[in-house]
This record gives sequence, C-alpha cells and structure tokens, in this order.
Amino acid sequence: MDKRLEIVEFIVKRLVEKPEAVEVSEQEDQDGIEVMVKVDPADVGHLIGKRGSTINAVRSLVTSLDGEENTKIEIVE
Repeated sequence: MDKRLEIVEFIVKRLVEKPEAVEVSEQEDQDGIEVMVKVDPADVGHLIGKRGSTINAVRSLVTSLDGEENTKIEIVE
C-alpha cells in the first residue's frame, strides 16, 4: 500500500466509530491524484467535522506530507 494511503487510513480509522468499515483507495488522472475514503454512513459526519474542519485538516496534512498540490480526498459512503 502506498504511504499516502497508509497515512490517510491510519488517521481516518482513529476518527470514526467503525474503523473496520474504512477502505482507502486512489486513482490518478490528468488533474492529479484522488484518494477515495469509504466509511460507514454513520461516520461521515465525524470525518467531515464541523464546517468541514476535520476533512480539511486531513487534506492539508496529506498535501504537506506528499508535496502534491493536486491531491484530492473524497468521502464515499
């Protein structure tokens, strides 16, 4: 597993109530890299956070560690 995916999975599993339901994958296109995070529907709110603050923090962390400006993180139920 890619280091970026390992980091996202590590963080997300600690933010949700059902870590066993977390699945992380990625795909690359001409716009950059998209990381898809699948969580239990009940955990979507935990991952997004108030006004998107939690998911924005995860995005910022991954971007700073990765050095890729075009990394996107998408939440999938």
